Amino acid sequence: MEHLAARLGVDAGRRRLFEALLGLLESAGRVRRTGELVESVPGPPSDVHDPADRHPDLAPHLRLLRRCVDAVPDVLAGRVRATEVLFPGGSADLVEQVYRGQASADFYHRLLAEETAAASPGSTTPPGGP
Repeated sequence: MEHLAARLGVDAGRRRLFEALLGLLESAGRVRRTGELVESVPGPPSDVHDPADRHPDLAPHLRLLRRCVDAVPDVLAGRVRATEVLFPGGSADLVEQVYRGQASADFYHRLLAEETAAASPGSTTPPGGP
């Protein structure tokens, strides 16, 4: 792994991330490791259609995912901080769009808020909601 990490310009402080990403690729069947050798494994042809065309509610997720994937080389090389990828210029806009208007996130956020309020001293709301 040392040789590959060096060849790809992986910063020493980002080695654990590099190894974790290789592990994900391996478990997804996209690379095969044999000792120090790492080989790519051809995958099925990618869908030429944008998933957001079929699932517009996932557009914010896909935007954030693409930004993260595109930034992997710079993050691994230490040229860009991962937090800058998620929060460019300190803005939470990209991440906020993932949660805003998402039915499942809204449900759990509301549930968490209700339970927190109920557990707070002086609260008149019983656990489980009003």
